[in-house]
Amino acid sequence: TISGLENQLIQMSLFNLGAQLLQLKREKRIMENDFRTSLGIADDQKLELTTDISFVATNLDQNEYYARAKKSPAFARFQHLQAAKEKQVRLEKMRVLPGMRLSGGYKNVNDDFRGYTVGLSLPLPVLNLNRSQIQQKQVERNIISLEYDLYKSFVERNLEAKFVSAQELADFLRENDEQFRTADKLVADLVFSFQEGWLELGDVLDGIQVYSESLSNYYQQLSDYYENIFDIEVMIANEII
Repeated sequence: TISGLENQLIQMSLFNLGAQLLQLKREKRIMENDFRTSLGIADDQKLELTTDISFVATNLDQNEYYARAKKSPAFARFQHLQAAKEKQVRLEKMRVLPGMRLSGGYKNVNDDFRGYTVGLSLPLPVLNLNRSQIQQKQVERNIISLEYDLYKSFVERNLEAKFVSAQELADFLRENDEQFRTADKLVADLVFSFQEGWLELGDVLDGIQVYSESLSNYYQQLSDYYENIFDIEVMIANEII
């Protein structure tokens, strides 16, 4: 038997939990639609996403990851572009040599003056300095080199930031993961304690609120942890988990 006030408190608590559940369902639909679109899965195909999401610890080595990142396709792209631009510069420098032209033919002036002619011509000035083309290719080479240096700096700093975040989250989750494996039992214990008269209704509702917020925060931290891990995997072009 509960009073009208206690019943109102329960209904408001149920409303809050129901609103959270609706929000989760909306977020799930958005993520599922994005997932289908990105993979080209038809709307009439059913998704079987049944794998439990749990914390999996992993050994993180920043130096090893940066060494792997430098072997990734993105780094290889810049290295190939640099090599190509360097060859273009050398090619333009080779064009400073004169472009000689050899000509020949049969010449008939009149009945008494005919024969073959051979000629060798050189442009004036004799050396084609080709400075503008050389400078243009050098500028393009320097731009690629600058972009490569910026990318290396970006990867190194971004990798360090992701590494630190993943390490902090891993330590935090490692310390708290166990209690959330049995968190569902908490609500049953709260209700049982209320039924037995050991807890007041306000304490039960406060406990449920703490449980709900803690569980939400736990999965947010877990999501952030895996987001950092997956970002690192992209940068090093290798699987961690």
